[in-house]
Amino acid sequence: DSGNDYAAFVSGFRAILVNNTNSKIVDQVAQEHQKLGYTDRMYHAKSSATSGVLEGCRAFQLFD
Repeated sequence: DSGNDYAAFVSGFRAILVNNTNSKIVDQVAQEHQKLGYTDRMYHAKSSATSGVLEGCRAFQLFD
């Protein structure tokens, strides 16, 4: 949720940004994904914390 997560968010893997992620980070990650040509690798959850992570996992269809 903080700046130390930025590298992970833009590494090319799927990124789940929970609702309580700083809006500057969300914007920076979205811009970097666009710049790198990543599509469908970022999900900005409506829920915060663990609930947001689970929401993102469902969005990426990681669960059956």
